[in-house]
Amino acid sequence: MPVFAAGQWLTAQLLNNQFQSLQAHSPLDSGTVTNSSFTQTRSGATSPVGKAFVAPTSGIVRVSWHAACRNSLNFSLVSFGIRTGGTVGTGADYLIASDDLSLQWDTNANDRHWGMSHPVGGLTPGATYNAVLWFRVGGGSTATISRCSIDITPET
Repeated sequence: MPVFAAGQWLTAQLLNNQFQSLQAHSPLDSGTVTNSSFTQTRSGATSPVGKAFVAPTSGIVRVSWHAACRNSLNFSLVSFGIRTGGTVGTGADYLIASDDLSLQWDTNANDRHWGMSHPVGGLTPGATYNAVLWFRVGGGSTATISRCSIDITPET
């Protein structure tokens, strides 16, 4: 919840930065992943799944992401990364996708839908960033990943 000081000017930009919730999703969009290292691409699907945002005055956002996955041979991971700039999927890395920040499915996941969220701090207030989903699988396997979404919510 935002905290405002007595006598503080409440501008449209300040309020928008505090109360924005930006979401990108591809609920009916299904694609396959065969990479054993993280990639933004799912073959046959709209890629990347991401959203540009302006860092709030607190410099903290909460990133929430969801996906469904099917992989009968090995594990599958869906993580997120944050880059500088307003073009989704490009820019300098601020936070890279990692196994530690991943939705994880074991073999025979059978299209289960999962989600999680994670706070990200230290962003420069007023600077533009973009958050994007990254995908990878265990070696030699193919995952079908669908119903992807990513949501960025400012925190105080």
